[in-house]
Amino acid sequence: MHAPVRNTICLWYDREAEAAARFYAATFPDSSVGAVFRAPADYPSGRKGDVLTVEFTVLGIPCLGLNGGPAFRHSEAFSFQVATADQAETDRYWNAIVGNGGQESACGWCKDRWGLNWQITPIVLTQAIAHPDPAVAGRAFAAHDDHAQDRCRRDRGGGARLIRAPARISIAAVDRGPGMGAPELEHGTVHALPEDFRAAIAADAVATEVWRDITPLARNEWICWVTSPKKEETRRKRIDVGIDKMRSGLRRPCCWPGCPHR
Repeated sequence: MHAPVRNTICLWYDREAEAAARFYAATFPDSSVGAVFRAPADYPSGRKGDVLTVEFTVLGIPCLGLNGGPAFRHSEAFSFQVATADQAETDRYWNAIVGNGGQESACGWCKDRWGLNWQITPIVLTQAIAHPDPAVAGRAFAAHDDHAQDRCRRDRGGGARLIRAPARISIAAVDRGPGMGAPELEHGTVHALPEDFRAAIAADAVATEVWRDITPLARNEWICWVTSPKKEETRRKRIDVGIDKMRSGLRRPCCWPGCPHR
């Protein structure tokens, strides 16, 4: 007989603890459903045979699902934080939770259909925020913070035509610094994306999402508009203005006759 686990997370559900446990076991590795304890007789809020508790494991963490009824609800005060290795794993867990009756929150947070909160967090993001180079850490933190603020603005009724950062975290938007891999951002049809403009886009989660969404021709227009001034001061200003415009949803430079090189 196995020795009892000395510390178990007890999660309260309204009669659906077993369904939740089986969903977690089917979704995450190192997860399983153990003993299911049923009521041996009728009781004030249920009948004989009703599931009372379910033992299960989520990503190696022992849990107990308690069917306690509707009295208490889950909140963001407790969440599972799942570290993901790449975008495919991030998307897989996110889509499984949200697609099974869950809902998006913000900044990598989502709720499952039973109200339990999950943080689907790419490892590269936590590494970037803890990067020894303060500049890299600052850009990663700022991008994550911008991601949160922009999500809030959309939830308050931002224009439907504007592109906003999704609640799910995009690994491509994380500027991970030297030696950690740079975000992959596409070039234009004629012009290559210069490093200063690339770094500015990569440091802003919303601009990164816009850049990845627009066409190669539109990217080319942005690059040509930024690089065409002869004065370095004007170029830097256009980079700043361009990021702001992309954050507002603009997909091409305003009042620009077009790239003369294509």
